[in-house]
Amino acid sequence: MTDMGVRLRKARESRGWSLRRMAVAAHTSFSNLSKIERGLIQASEDLIAAYETHLGVEIMQRRGVLAALVAGAVIPLALPDVVHASYTAALEEDGNGIDYWHGRAEQLSTARMTMGGDAFTQRVATDLFKMPTGIWAVSATMLTLLGNQAPRAAQNGKDARGWYALGVGAADKSQDTATRVITRGRAALCMSQPGDGKSRGNQVVAARLANEALGLSDRPTVARLDSFIALALVAASERNEAEALSLLAQARRLFDQVGTTGVGADHEMPDWRYALSESRVLSLLGNERAVTAQDWAAAALPANMPRYVTQIDVQRGLLMARSGDLRGGVKYAREALNALPVAQHNPTLHLIMDEVEASGAQR
Repeated sequence: MTDMGVRLRKARESRGWSLRRMAVAAHTSFSNLSKIERGLIQASEDLIAAYETHLGVEIMQRRGVLAALVAGAVIPLALPDVVHASYTAALEEDGNGIDYWHGRAEQLSTARMTMGGDAFTQRVATDLFKMPTGIWAVSATMLTLLGNQAPRAAQNGKDARGWYALGVGAADKSQDTATRVITRGRAALCMSQPGDGKSRGNQVVAARLANEALGLSDRPTVARLDSFIALALVAASERNEAEALSLLAQARRLFDQVGTTGVGADHEMPDWRYALSESRVLSLLGNERAVTAQDWAAAALPANMPRYVTQIDVQRGLLMARSGDLRGGVKYAREALNALPVAQHNPTLHLIMDEVEASGAQR
């Protein structure tokens, strides 16, 4: 009998479930499940996810199933779901800080700038699972990183909004003002992206989080800058040009104070990254000043970041589409996106592509 089969059987028996009942719940046959628990057939990720769903995270942890996932007994494709359930429950607990995990969060914030989306999501989820719950400031950072990679719409709260809610909750539990501002600012910036225009609820949440961040502290920080950019994106998506440009002017003044240098981590704002944000707002407005921002970003961008070269080109397509050349803009942006290996794609690129394709409805 394989170790995983033993773990699954013990988890089921701890819950008092019969093999037949588990087979029905997991949408498999009695004989197939019997073979899995006896080690004759390898358990799939979907089956393990079914055990976690029906038996509960606590029993799965107690019987070592999830620890085996982290150790690599099977590919942990269901691990983000486990993390989501664990941290939803853990917001009722207390804990202590560990310096090691602060370092890990910093490493992951930097890795996000170059890693592919799926690989990055699994890496963060694995670290979150290993980390003791209760290290709230670090948890807030990692949960926000997962939100950055999550789909904008999904079931059971495991979309970006659900992850950011967990991140904000963890930040509030930390009772650290800087963490609370940073988490809200990053979440607001990511949620403010209009995409195809069908997720207006996300932008409402983005505006709320941005205003909360601005209200928590008036210190000049990158997180405060994130909040102004988020509000400018919301205004631009609503075609409120005067408001968007006013917010962008405030963001530019703040960038001159707090902008960072180098490649940067997820929570930093080097000049190329700010230029991309400014280009995004101006492109949504069909404002030709976007060209200057795009050229600035292209000149300042480090050589080892092809995803952001593609983002510049997709935003050039967005400007074309919003300026009246819808067909040309879509073609230009689509060719740029298709030239980038799929493993390097992230949600932001696809949201901007959605904005390009939806430009005809916005005019």
